[in-house]
Amino acid sequence: MRYNVSITELAEQEIQEYFEDYNQKREGLGEDFENEINQNIEYIQNEAQTIQIRYNTIRVSFLKQFPFGIHFQINQNNVLIIGVYPMKSDPEKWRK
Repeated sequence: MRYNVSITELAEQEIQEYFEDYNQKREGLGEDFENEINQNIEYIQNEAQTIQIRYNTIRVSFLKQFPFGIHFQINQNNVLIIGVYPMKSDPEKWRK
C-alpha cells in the first residue's frame, strides 16, 4: 500500500535547520542529509505499516547515514510526519 504523506510545519522547520547545520559543517553535507530524508520518506510512504511502533502510536524510521529518526503516525491511508529528531534527544522533549 502506498500512503499519502504530509509533514507538519514543525518537522519541515527541523529538517531545514539540520540541513543548514550540516552545510555549515561541510559544503554539500546538508544536501546529503536532505537526500537521505527524502529516501526515507519514500520508504515510509511504501512501508509505513512495517515500521515498528516506538511510542504509543508513533513509529520511527531511522536514517542510515545520519543519527536521526523520522517520527510519524498512520491514520488510515495517511502518514503524518510529526518530527525529525536526533537519536540522542530526550523523548520527553517531543512528546509535549
